[in-house]
Amino acid sequence: MSEKLKFPNRTEDATQLVEDYSLREDAEYFSDPATRLEFLRSLQFNEFFDIAQHINARVRGYEPRDRSTVNESGGYLPMLKTPKADEKQEAMRRGFETIQRYLGESSDTDDQKVRGAGMATEALLIWVHPFNDGNGRTSRFLGKFIEDGTIDTEQLITETADGNERMRMYPEYLRVDDVTDLSNQDILLDDDEIEQIKIAQEKLPITEGIALSLEMLLKDKSLQDRVEADSQRYHDMREQAIERKAA
Repeated sequence: MSEKLKFPNRTEDATQLVEDYSLREDAEYFSDPATRLEFLRSLQFNEFFDIAQHINARVRGYEPRDRSTVNESGGYLPMLKTPKADEKQEAMRRGFETIQRYLGESSDTDDQKVRGAGMATEALLIWVHPFNDGNGRTSRFLGKFIEDGTIDTEQLITETADGNERMRMYPEYLRVDDVTDLSNQDILLDDDEIEQIKIAQEKLPITEGIALSLEMLLKDKSLQDRVEADSQRYHDMREQAIERKAA
């Protein structure tokens, strides 16, 4: 059973969010990647974060104008290396600036830019976890909107409400500040070089690590392909499990 069926309020909240921004009325306007890129480039960080706060409040069932998330400590997930509460705002700012710099300087096509910016925005919210709850739904709404626009607002609602419909994963292999066991990786490094990399990783501030990881994701199309392939694989595995259970 999908989250949408288990948690019908999530669908109602996502539907209200689409209405908040008149996305059905402006569906044709935001279906153009160039228009979405122009909108993204026009934002200052405070405006971007205000939008994220509005989305987060709405998907959690709150009336955005009546709910402030300023004093929230956010989520802390050690496995995802999320920043501590007092580092989250700066991590969000640095990540946003990295995305904006890419949009302003890259020679990629508009389609490549919305794909990269959508993934990077989604990853930023997952890695920082700025809110106490609803980070996944907030990231899915923004990621889906940036990548695919509003051609299909019903699918935007579905993917926001149901994480099983948009199984995007942004794991440790995407993080340059992840301290992993490099000796088990298929790379040509001797023991001294591996130790130097580990030391550099441990000294790298998490805000800078997230920004550098986003920069790598934005530039490396093979990483974007891998994220999509992994997402499809997770989705297929889930569908197969459902079919086996029903058999």
